[in-house]
Amino acid sequence: MEVNTFVHKFSHPEERKQYLEMLKIGSAFDMRPRALFHYYGPDLIAYKKRYLSNPQVNYFLRVFSAYLTTHLEDDCPESWEECGPEFWEELITVYFPYYMKITLEQNQTESFFTQLLKFTRWLDKRTGWSCYEIVKKCMEENRSELTSVESLLNDLMLYSFPNLHEQGWNTRAALEEITEQLKMCSSTVESLFEVRQVTDTMIVLYDIAGDRSYQINNISKHISPGTLIFGEIGRKGRELYWILFFTQTVYPPKAKQYIVVGG
Repeated sequence: MEVNTFVHKFSHPEERKQYLEMLKIGSAFDMRPRALFHYYGPDLIAYKKRYLSNPQVNYFLRVFSAYLTTHLEDDCPESWEECGPEFWEELITVYFPYYMKITLEQNQTESFFTQLLKFTRWLDKRTGWSCYEIVKKCMEENRSELTSVESLLNDLMLYSFPNLHEQGWNTRAALEEITEQLKMCSSTVESLFEVRQVTDTMIVLYDIAGDRSYQINNISKHISPGTLIFGEIGRKGRELYWILFFTQTVYPPKAKQYIVVGG
């Protein structure tokens, strides 16, 4: 197993003091310490300082900083200038859906887009670059599909957990119940599935890694061919239809080009 390490030597005590101050601010949105020594780290901290108590900014920065330091890791562009359309499209279509929250309002897509636009407008003024127009175009091209993905994710989660929005809902108990139901299945599959066919009563899911198709009941009006669903299905006995027991993430079709399966 390959392990990446990072070492930085402070040139003077004041630099270390500044680092500790930024580290404290970055902890509000779980930014990894190594980010502070890359071009984007100080910019994220400077932006956070403008909105010290805004939870929506925290959520946006949590997703964005994790995308830069965890998802892209050593493949991250070396400057904002190198962050082209594909960089922003992968953020929007792959990484943001992974963090998407389940809410009654189903407004996470618009909220994230609003924060991203505000950030890139500010970044352009700070750096003299022009990310804003690239991001705006990317959003316009993906807004409809991301909105549908959010609606579908909410539908699938409510299918598995009907009492999700009720006060006092017990997450652990609900997951334990799903686990017990899975144990009763003769076969289970956890994978990334592509929706290949949709009818009024049935959906065909194609397991990309396993190269096999499965039929489940149609449980959402928001599902469409090409959509990607990462989740776990199971079948009891010799029943024709499989059951979607748990959904972790839903991706729009465009995400497929960025996702490596079985690597």
